[in-house]
Amino acid sequence: MRTVLNSNIGAHLKFIRKNMNAPLRKIKTFSGFMGRNLVISVNNKYVFKFPLDAQQGRHKALREKRIVDAFEKISGVYVPPVELLPYKINGVDTFVRKYEYISGRTIPQLPSEFVINNSDTMARQLAQIIYNISTSDPSEIRDLKPDANATPDFMVGWSQGDWCDNFFIDEKTGKIIALFDWEDSKFGNFAPMFHHYKTEPYITLMQKTQAEYTALYNKHNKKKS
Repeated sequence: MRTVLNSNIGAHLKFIRKNMNAPLRKIKTFSGFMGRNLVISVNNKYVFKFPLDAQQGRHKALREKRIVDAFEKISGVYVPPVELLPYKINGVDTFVRKYEYISGRTIPQLPSEFVINNSDTMARQLAQIIYNISTSDPSEIRDLKPDANATPDFMVGWSQGDWCDNFFIDEKTGKIIALFDWEDSKFGNFAPMFHHYKTEPYITLMQKTQAEYTALYNKHNKKKS
């Protein structure tokens, strides 16, 4: 609520209307992680992310685009491209991020029973995604690592940041259809991620995902040796 109150909704909608050149319908607003952004979805077609802080917003936008561009063909699941739209906050240049709207639901939007019943399917797919990303080392974003010479290892590598809350699920198949929100991705030890969640259905899903990821890593590591 505070994020919405601190945002100039009218100016944001005017900006969106000009960008889309179309009437605005089905408008929904969301607060981004830690209240850093105001997220507005319009016409079930696009999603716009407006930063509340110009400097931080610019840095996060540029960083996210680079990471998305690096991983969109590596992840093994659809990663919506990021379009950067020039924007000013109190005269300071920054960016609004524009994404394709994805029709699907996230884990918090689904019944816990559904997620647990489909956890085997989700875990296998999520583990493959984690493996694909964490074992890759795209040259174009090596400068974003704490140590540019660091190399992937078991549970060490690039991680999206919040695996459970940042993917859309097809309710008919229980499969992951898209992965979004890459601004907090980083390179490092991601083992704690598997034990970060303290409630169901996250616990069940992440326990199974960890087991699937470990099996994948061991399988491919044996082939290399």
